[in-house]
Amino acid sequence: MAKKPRAESTELLLLPVRDLIPTPDNTRVIDETSEDFRDLVDSITAEGVQIPVHVRPHPTKKGKWDLRAGAQRHRAAIKAGIDKIPAIVHRGMTDEEGLLLTYQENFNRSDLRPLEEGEIVASLLTKLGGDVQAVAARLGRKYTWVAQRAEIFRGLSPEWKKAACASKSPVASWSARALALIARLPENVQEYLLKELSQRHNLDDVRLVDLDRMVTRMIRPLGAQAWNAADESLVPKAGACANCIKRSSVEPGLWDEPLPAKNKGADRCLDAGCWQAKAVAQARRDIAAIKAEHGSVLLLSDGGADYYEQQDARKTFGNFLAHWQYKVVAKGAKGATPAVFVCGDAFGDKCWVIPQRERSAGPKQAAAPKSLAERRAGLDSKRWCEVLVRLAETLRSATVDNILAPDRAALVMTLAAAFSTRKDYMRPGDWSAVDDVLSDKSRLPAALAALWEKVRPVLADRLAYPGPITRLPAGLREEALRAAAVVGVDLDASYKTVSGEKGFTEPRSWAALEAEEKAAKKPSSRGGKPPRPASPFKKAAANAKRLREKAKARRKGKK
Repeated sequence: MAKKPRAESTELLLLPVRDLIPTPDNTRVIDETSEDFRDLVDSITAEGVQIPVHVRPHPTKKGKWDLRAGAQRHRAAIKAGIDKIPAIVHRGMTDEEGLLLTYQENFNRSDLRPLEEGEIVASLLTKLGGDVQAVAARLGRKYTWVAQRAEIFRGLSPEWKKAACASKSPVASWSARALALIARLPENVQEYLLKELSQRHNLDDVRLVDLDRMVTRMIRPLGAQAWNAADESLVPKAGACANCIKRSSVEPGLWDEPLPAKNKGADRCLDAGCWQAKAVAQARRDIAAIKAEHGSVLLLSDGGADYYEQQDARKTFGNFLAHWQYKVVAKGAKGATPAVFVCGDAFGDKCWVIPQRERSAGPKQAAAPKSLAERRAGLDSKRWCEVLVRLAETLRSATVDNILAPDRAALVMTLAAAFSTRKDYMRPGDWSAVDDVLSDKSRLPAALAALWEKVRPVLADRLAYPGPITRLPAGLREEALRAAAVVGVDLDASYKTVSGEKGFTEPRSWAALEAEEKAAKKPSSRGGKPPRPASPFKKAAANAKRLREKAKARRKGKK
């Protein structure tokens, strides 16, 4: 039998708000503290509910109504103290029709985020037996759109969901395509990716192409692996790749482009952890085989790995040659040694190399012994490096309350202007946040705290020194003095503390060296000890004072 048109079973009534029961099918979370909700309450208080809600007779509670659409208007009417609201009553509505009405109402919202869409789609799939094609037809969406939204909700780790839901998080504005890329990864890989992006990238500036490149390194094409896809013994717990269900061809709906069923090269591994375990196992096999055949093997890095990848490779394989320490040659070249790449994009590749050593023009000359003054200068630099490390740690954990300045806001804003920040305080174009801060003075402390969160790691990073710890530039000491003054750290006391700790005290042998140097020197006409060099801390303090006086003089001149 043909269904009757919906218009024949509907009527407009004025119903008591207390008799309307929101359906559990509506998973939308209503934020009563948001500005939009407060505006809606004010509007309803002044003019009442202008747009009717949609209800049907409640299936289990006699005299009550099942609210299928308009939950926010209903909640706002209760807050506004309204007794009755207009409602379109759908009599004879089935459960499936009510379900679709609820989801269509939510999908018409302009502020719906991909994760919220995914939650709705996942719930709808559960209600309709998991039929993606049926859900796509009912919602008027493509198969890939429905599959991606469902995978976003089901596949994202709790930490990524939290970031995607937080209104102030840059991830909340990411596209469905970006979130779908992440949702395909195993949870442990997702957590690693979030940590990497948060620590080493600006989440506001992450482009889809960059994210795609990072995820591609974690989703490898099958057919490019160094091991046999049918090998079940490489990692027995994982089994063979050929029989694994964690492949893109098993779930083609998660990809924008359809993957040819016969094109094995297009199939991709979706388990980065398993891929890495097999790559390591195969590399160990190759290393053992080469050792057995040739007696030795060198381990290499191609220079394409970052610090964290290098550390992981050292833990797994031990030390390896950096890319400047070897030269790739033909197998038959004189002095060639077999090698395996254990770090970088060439991981697992095999080649022949000749280690590169520094060559001297003539016989090696013994280095002249350092004087006591040079040794003390090196120790002083080493102490200062440790002081800077501790100061950087203090800066990273300092709060706004730790700032020593009459006007903290002016200081932090000046620091941000002078040194920039890793992340923009507000996303480009978000001028409403500026208006909020300027119009509501109570928000200034929160704005100041948020800005300081971004300034303090910049100050800490400015203290980083990658060179030899016995040759710390004098400019960094002045930098440390100024940064320490911001958070009230006594650098003089910190230096004295470091000087008395193990590894930073003068060796006992230096006393004998000092006596030898004194005996070797000619008697001074004035007698007495030669003057000790001025303290680097005092020099830095004097220079900083001189710079402050100059700045003060310039300001007076402008006035």
